Amino acid sequence: MATGLSVVASFCTARAIPPWHPDATWWGAFLTSAGFGGSLAVIGAGAAAGVALHNSTRDREQKRGTDELARWWDRFAWACDRAVSEEESVSRTGMAVLTGLIDAGWTRMGDDDMTVTIINLITDVGASDGSAGTPREGSRP
Repeated sequence: MATGLSVVASFCTARAIPPWHPDATWWGAFLTSAGFGGSLAVIGAGAAAGVALHNSTRDREQKRGTDELARWWDRFAWACDRAVSEEESVSRTGMAVLTGLIDAGWTRMGDDDMTVTIINLITDVGASDGSAGTPREGSRP
């Protein structure tokens, strides 16, 4: 009885483990089986899910950056309108917001330099009119 069980076990093991040398019968049966096709389908679905996750993450980051830049430009326009106001308190508020927008981290290259240039222009025009205060030293306020 033990011999019979060992023969059955060795036969099942021999059929389950692929041979070390190419054997057309085992490999042919395996490569055309539903199990092999299902395995490839799972691998393909995993690869597609990975690509979709990567693309959605990249799209979310790009949208977040675009939204932050749009908010920065809204604040910039609001601050510029206030900075050139006739009222001194409103003008100071606009200049403070403009100064705060420098190095905000949401801008693209050159936006900070543009902000500094606008601050210096507003300050220079205000100084010549005598209404906005003194120009700031250096290129950055």
